[in-house]
Amino acid sequence: MKAPRDRISIEEVLSTEPELIEKITEFHDASAGEFFFMKDAPDKVHYITEEVYDEAEGFWKVRNENEEIIDYYGNAVPLFSSTAMMDIIRQHCRLEVRSFKGGWLVILEGSELMQSEEGDDLVSLLWKVMKKVHLDYPI
Repeated sequence: MKAPRDRISIEEVLSTEPELIEKITEFHDASAGEFFFMKDAPDKVHYITEEVYDEAEGFWKVRNENEEIIDYYGNAVPLFSSTAMMDIIRQHCRLEVRSFKGGWLVILEGSELMQSEEGDDLVSLLWKVMKKVHLDYPI
């Protein structure tokens, strides 16, 4: 049995229009334990060990698992977890998640339904919902 995953993949993010990714990540704040990839090197997943304030440049950066200091907000793309995606979606509209017959159902604003397709897991469906709410329910 395949273990469930808890975060979006690099491939799913890269298959999304860059403008929509910018819109989704516009108000996102980095936090320790979060996974990400670098825009110029999308072949490797990193994670944040801590946020650090760069006194010289006057803005926040992050330290990754290799102790490198990275301009996260300028050069990285988050790989959201299912919990983070639900929290972000809730900033735009009400959300209810249900399982059914081996699939998933998301109810937005009490009536709009989005259903997982064959082979979709919860993370895939939540990513589709994230893209939709950023287009249909802007903050």
